[in-house]
Amino acid sequence: GVWLSSQGKITIGTVMAFYALVGQLQEPVRVIADSISNKKTAMKLSNRLQIILDDNLNEENQIMISNFEKLNINIESFAYDDKEILKDITLLIKPQDILVIKGESGSGKSTLANLIMGVLTLGDGKIEINDEEMQNLNKKSWWKHALMQGQEQLILEGTLYENLCLGDEYTEDEINEVISVAGLNEFLEENGLYVKIDESGRSEE
Repeated sequence: GVWLSSQGKITIGTVMAFYALVGQLQEPVRVIADSISNKKTAMKLSNRLQIILDDNLNEENQIMISNFEKLNINIESFAYDDKEILKDITLLIKPQDILVIKGESGSGKSTLANLIMGVLTLGDGKIEINDEEMQNLNKKSWWKHALMQGQEQLILEGTLYENLCLGDEYTEDEINEVISVAGLNEFLEENGLYVKIDESGRSEE
């Protein structure tokens, strides 16, 4: 625009108007991009919630997990949108076993965890709990024995107690157990159960 103006083909006013209009276009483009990203996130959450809803509807036909004896993992292949994420994974995990899975971002660690939790459905291969295939299990009964800690945490603005209970009623022993598992004992001793925290997890004075 500046070069065209120097050549006398357009005026400085036209150049300024052009840049002003381009600036106004940036915000709608950004909003559209954010909307697409939010839609994809919402679809993933919807699919995970549907698993829980389906679990409730089909409970009488499902196998309950009363105790954990072993976890068999045999993944031949798993892909997202035709992109293979996991391949040829075989594991046997028993109570008290400690297993560390390391890998670069995007290598499939979270995907493997989601398959183990039953959040994702495995096509090629099988995952078994106590020799029962995942698709035949009641997921809620399995989740009583398995805990998945995500990388991004959802923290609501409010008290620590409100974030732990999310509107439900729990006994003092249950709350103390969650605090211990989450490693919040020291924070609790310093700030108390009813300390207000913001969405970043910082306590408010």
